[in-house]
Amino acid sequence: MLHRYLLSICLFFLSFAWMHCTREESAAAFSSHCLCQPSCPQRPMLQAPLVIHLPVSGLQYDFDITTVYQKDNIFTFWGYNKYEAKFYIYDLIAQQLLDTIRIASIGEQAIPEIFGFQAIAPDSILVHTNHYNQLILINRQGEKLKTWTIAGDLPNDGRSAGLYYLAVSGNYNNFYYDKSTSQATFFVLNTGFDGAHPVERFTWPQFATMELSNGQLTAAYGEYPAIYHDAEKSDYEFLFPFAVANGKTWAVFNSSHCVYAFAKNKNRQSFCLRSHFMPDEPEMLPRGLKASERDPKLIVRGNYYTILYDTHRRLFYRIVIHNLPEGTPVGRDWQLKKQARWSVMIFDDTGQCFGETVFEPGVYDFDHVFATREGLLISLENPYNTENEEEMLSFALIDIDRLIKGK
Repeated sequence: MLHRYLLSICLFFLSFAWMHCTREESAAAFSSHCLCQPSCPQRPMLQAPLVIHLPVSGLQYDFDITTVYQKDNIFTFWGYNKYEAKFYIYDLIAQQLLDTIRIASIGEQAIPEIFGFQAIAPDSILVHTNHYNQLILINRQGEKLKTWTIAGDLPNDGRSAGLYYLAVSGNYNNFYYDKSTSQATFFVLNTGFDGAHPVERFTWPQFATMELSNGQLTAAYGEYPAIYHDAEKSDYEFLFPFAVANGKTWAVFNSSHCVYAFAKNKNRQSFCLRSHFMPDEPEMLPRGLKASERDPKLIVRGNYYTILYDTHRRLFYRIVIHNLPEGTPVGRDWQLKKQARWSVMIFDDTGQCFGETVFEPGVYDFDHVFATREGLLISLENPYNTENEEEMLSFALIDIDRLIKGK
């Protein structure tokens, strides 16, 4: 009897210890502070990239939003110019203009200003009108096939109607469409607070998913790093990039070493992936600074920039902008950031980092980077690239597989 009593006590404490450890391990799977050492091997680019030139003499080549569509033997670059309200589609294999799509500004086919788009098929384009809160499906003739008006309270204790909008900002922060589930994922800009950069904005979920079959918002989720909850300091950013892969939304922030993975059921993970070119603790500035006071400090400062997902290799790419060289004249010209060196970190969904590769300053444009079957396609239209040909829209194609292997 005594043995059974002692055995039951032992089992109780073992069970308690196991549950306690499980809770600790679960908590350790997510850190909102994310301080760590660089763990990515540095991978120099040992091979000159293949260069693709698209002739643009007499054509538009200045685009506000861009994407690449690739399927089977189709490999196209899409650029949208807001001033012309026009899409230009270039064939990257034939290296020539394939088609254009003009967007109507009046009449029954009129579309409000476009801030983001996804080419989901050669004849199907989803466009997002940002603060107009509409998602519109159009065809190759610019005709509206379907319109979703985003309205109502966000689920899961998200912001109420009228106190948010689903925001995009060009290539830096777009929306994502998943054809297999017929769902679209958006970044939520929470509004209705006092001041231009309120800390309260970061206490609400920042992602929302919409079911396109019925137009319903089905989930709101996500969490900001602890550094963004500081009432005294800020990096003055409020739109952040993300990627959607493997049933999760993968988020990065300017001032956190971590990459965060959020599920719609509120499960969460973090992976500390610190660049070799970022300080131990990214610098934050005092809140309440005027733009003329903060911009000169922010422009010269390096930061984590964006994240891409490569469906062909099941890898992620994190772009890191480095500090501008000391002595760089400062002002309020954000274009100066294109003079900085920058790097790409390559990792998988377990947080394993395969390398960080540095790109020379003033040559490649980190605003236009695309994960393709052939490799990483990067625009050479950097405004400081003195070797860029004026009559060409040029791209470098980086062999990712060779880069990872170091050959």
